[in-house]
Amino acid sequence: MTGKYKGEVQNLAEGMDIEKEFLNKRKRRVKIMETDKTPDEASNLAPEELFKIQTLLSQIDWRYQKMKTIRDDFCFLYGSSLEYMTVADLKKIGISLLNIAKI
Repeated sequence: MTGKYKGEVQNLAEGMDIEKEFLNKRKRRVKIMETDKTPDEASNLAPEELFKIQTLLSQIDWRYQKMKTIRDDFCFLYGSSLEYMTVADLKKIGISLLNIAKI
């Protein structure tokens, strides 16, 4: 494990009587057929690397969901929406957005 939290995580694991290192499993050997264009590279990654990838993917998904929420809240500000909405509709949406912000 690398990074700024390595020591902290290792101390926490030690305090909880948990192994500090990832298990090193036997690497799976897969026979590559001539028709296969790319080998299965995920089986060659260390458990630590797989953990980093899974963490990265979950962070990307979380950020995407948050950005989607923001987009949904402010979609009325897009040019095409402004073109077809009346001032009264814009005021109504603005008030409902203000109510959401108060919660």
